[in-house]
Amino acid sequence: MKAYIGAVMFGALAAGPAFAGPPAADVTTIHRVFDIQREGSPIGTNTLDLSRQGDITTVKVATHILVKVLFVNAYRYEHSETASFRGNELVSFSSTTDDNGTTHKVDAYSSAGKLVLKVDGDASEVPKDIYPAIIFSPDIGSKSLLFDPGNGKRLSAKAEDLGKEHVPVHGAQQELRHIKVSGQFDRDLWFDRDGLVKMTMLGSDHSKISSELRLSTAER
Repeated sequence: MKAYIGAVMFGALAAGPAFAGPPAADVTTIHRVFDIQREGSPIGTNTLDLSRQGDITTVKVATHILVKVLFVNAYRYEHSETASFRGNELVSFSSTTDDNGTTHKVDAYSSAGKLVLKVDGDASEVPKDIYPAIIFSPDIGSKSLLFDPGNGKRLSAKAEDLGKEHVPVHGAQQELRHIKVSGQFDRDLWFDRDGLVKMTMLGSDHSKISSELRLSTAER
């Protein structure tokens, strides 16, 4: 069994599409920790660290997932990534992933004015407007060309802004902005002024996966 959530949890988030947009004009650093559940049972955590200096936004994500069935480890996922953006343009990206024993290394970088995506040692030129699927901003509807941060595969997505809703997060109601994403990046996302708060999606085994914000700190 593979309860696929992986790095695209953030995106991610982070996610979707104008990922490099700043979360709030007066925030310079954000640290957030998310609890991940499968069918209501805890299976792991996500951490997000965002910093901004001038027009450069840097996002670091770490994902740790362990699914047990009858006390047996059925699925394990370990992922870390770092992405840097200048405005809405991807400057660099690097990730390492252990997907239940299958490892991947993904990098993206500029070369001679072009963007290169290198997946497990194989490099290819990609459109300059492609983004890693990292969810940290509600500006998710402006990009449709993504790549999976965990394995480098191309993803297509479209987003619908459903406005503000009252949503339970760890038992407490919060007024959050709801963005629904469909396509190869199908999930529901809720944001506050500083970024992602809650996400729900279906795993590859059709189990319900959710991620809810547990800890958030920001320096303004």
